[in-house]
This record gives sequence, C-alpha cells and structure tokens, in this order.
Amino acid sequence: MENQGKIREGIKADIQQLKEQMSQSLEALNALQSPGDSCAQRPQQRVPKTQTFPSYDLPPNYTPPSEMDLRHLNAQKSQRGHS
Repeated sequence: MENQGKIREGIKADIQQLKEQMSQSLEALNALQSPGDSCAQRPQQRVPKTQTFPSYDLPPNYTPPSEMDLRHLNAQKSQRGHS
C-alpha cells in the first residue's frame, strides 16, 4: 500500500510539472501571436534574389526545343528526303 501511495505522489508531481510546462508553452505562443507586443519578434521571411541570365541574343520568352521536338523534326526531315 505504501508503494502505491508513493507511485501516486510521483504521478501527481509529474502531472503538475507537465501542467506548468504547458502553461509556459501557451504563454510563449500567445506572445508570438499578439501583434502589439514588441518583445516577441516574428521571424522575417527571406525572399530569394532573382537571378538574371544573359539573353545570348535570343528573343524574350524563348524556349529551346525539347528532345521530343528534335526527334519529330528529324523524322519530318527524313520523310522529306525519301519522297
């Protein structure tokens, strides 16, 4: 019986400690959510710098042909050559 009482007291102490930790966590979350609080600074998102590449005298929005396009063009050329 004494052992059960000690176990209960240990569990109660653990529960109390968890309650305190939860309340501290909730306070921290509330501080982050309140916009007027100057102590809690929100992390700023970094916007990646856009990288520009040289145009190499190509027209704007030029997309080079894909491998499938090249195979199609080669097939057309070979058909014209045999006609």
